[in-house]
Amino acid sequence: MPDLVFLGAGRVGSLALRIFLKDLSNMGKFNVLVLDKVDRSELADELGVEFKKVISIEDILENLGGSRLVATALPSRVAFGIIRKILEKGYSIVDVSFIPEDPYLTEDIVKDKKVFYIVDAGLAPGYSNLVAGYFYEKLGRDIKSLIIHVGGIPVEPIPPIGYVITWNPVDLIEEYTRPARIIENKTIKQVDPLAKIHKITISELGEFEGFYSDGLRTLLRNIRARYMAEITIRVHLFICLYIILYEVSSAHL
Repeated sequence: MPDLVFLGAGRVGSLALRIFLKDLSNMGKFNVLVLDKVDRSELADELGVEFKKVISIEDILENLGGSRLVATALPSRVAFGIIRKILEKGYSIVDVSFIPEDPYLTEDIVKDKKVFYIVDAGLAPGYSNLVAGYFYEKLGRDIKSLIIHVGGIPVEPIPPIGYVITWNPVDLIEEYTRPARIIENKTIKQVDPLAKIHKITISELGEFEGFYSDGLRTLLRNIRARYMAEITIRVHLFICLYIILYEVSSAHL
């Protein structure tokens, strides 16, 4: 019987799994089962965990066993439906999937099943939200402006765009195309991510371009601010988007 079921071991999931196993290496033995529709047996052998291939939601639910926790790292187009089914079966979830749905839609399920659902458990959204919440409390909940700058800038940028795709490219494109939610005059507002390009200067690194991204997530409900936004930073924004679109379209030919 697994202590942890890790659902999805792609670019993001495999990294999260490595970090999890490293952090818990001094806390005793944990039985970990990795589930994915793609063969991840090589990764599982490397990390010393079990792997099973799953095709459907029925396969997933059948292999959860009596696990104490389920970690999910799934593509945005399927994540929420699967997560909801797992919660309905009475399993707690820690999720790093990039999903558009409001996580509070599961509130009644979580309360009824007496489980927890930790959403956006990544770096951003995730850690960035924790930092924002910490300062929100420290400053007495009186926030005029809160701006979160995020973005993966490679240590060794490779021309022409100086960017490396580290997660699902389809989800990456959605970051540019899906309306982003910001707070303006204390009101939630949807904006076109590329309607305004922000110029951002980082000391010793130079000037970058940024765009609104939909990463505020639970902050929209839990922090009161006059203005609040997440801005994702890229080296060359439109060149980056063009090449990503080209790579994804080529992969589907």
